[in-house]
Order: sequence, then C-alpha cells, then structure tokens
Amino acid sequence: MRWFHLLAATTVLVAADPAVPCEPDIGIEDIRAHLFLTHNGTLSDDILAEGSGFVGWNTIIADELTRGPADDVLVVVEVSSGSEDYIADPLEIWVTASQRGPGEDGGPLVEIGRRTVQGMVLGSDGRASAALYLPDSTCAGQLTIHARLRGEERTRKLHLYCGE
Repeated sequence: MRWFHLLAATTVLVAADPAVPCEPDIGIEDIRAHLFLTHNGTLSDDILAEGSGFVGWNTIIADELTRGPADDVLVVVEVSSGSEDYIADPLEIWVTASQRGPGEDGGPLVEIGRRTVQGMVLGSDGRASAALYLPDSTCAGQLTIHARLRGEERTRKLHLYCGE
C-alpha cells in the first residue's frame, strides 16, 4: 500500500510540473485614431493621444492641428504579447456614434463600422495592428471605439462634431 501512495504522489508532482509552458500574455495594447487628410492623402497624428490638443470640431474644413480637411477616420488597434506569436482568436473592432450635440451624453446609438479579424501574426517585437476605416465620419458626433480580444474589451471616446 505504501508503494501505491508513493506512486500517486509522484504522478501528482509530474502533472503539476511548472516547466509546462504557459499561454503568452496577449492583449490589446492601444487604440489609436487618425484622420484621412483629403488634400494630400496622408494620415494625421493620433488624435486620441494624450495631450494631442485635438478638438474634433469641423474637421471637414481643417484646423491647425490636423493640417488639412478630413472626412474619414482610420481606427487602429494594436495587440501585443511577450514574443512573436500567432493569435487564432478573433479581434473584434466596432464603433458606435451618438448624434447628440457637444456636451450632451446619451442619445440613440448607431453602429457606424465593424470588423472582425480572424487570426493575427505578431512580429518579432510581439506586436501586430488591425485597422477599421470609417468613411464620412468626421461629423458623426460622439464616437465610442470598442475592441475585444479573448474576453478583454477596451473602449475609447472620440468627439467629432460639425456646425456653424
């Protein structure tokens, strides 16, 4: 009977071997947004960046920060892990808009864009990005950008209003 207990204890230790590789820490690293500048076909700097100074008012006619008029927005979601990897899980990106005026929260939500990326290859730096293009969205109101991967969901707010 003593041999049976010793064998059972050894089996438990082998089954709980810490040398078994763990799943890498994969998650959403960042959400960015860039305006597509219509006068020269380039992208603005990240308008969601802290300290960017972006106001989000009448971007269809330009301001100093954006360096030109813009009608469209490119949303970029960056995913990262500790190393080069392949992620088979879907990355979902979607954007909703509320047409209420500046300073007014709430209102009916309208989905203005959605994309599901089925599988991503992370580079040697452990990063990859996916984009969602939102045409004619620079007067869409209060935008909420959503990204979801492996049960983790992150959101960012972006205000894009037009008026007199």
